[in-house]
Amino acid sequence: MKKARTAAAAPARSADIAAQFSADPVLLHALAPKVDELMAVGGATPILVDGVAAGAVGVSGAAEAQDQEIAGEAAAAISAP
Repeated sequence: MKKARTAAAAPARSADIAAQFSADPVLLHALAPKVDELMAVGGATPILVDGVAAGAVGVSGAAEAQDQEIAGEAAAAISAP
């Protein structure tokens, strides 16, 4: 649930958010205490409707890369151009 909330709020894939935090750990430590629902781990993709985030798909249970791939495919199937 936290992965999806993170992706919807950004709006960005949670794997991309994780990569940003990995490159800038100070940013993660600055934001994490302020955002209870932040989860910077791959596996979530925003659902876009007319270019605006309307929610997100979060997946867990496989390897992180697989979770991200499945979430991306599901979000693409739901998203409207």
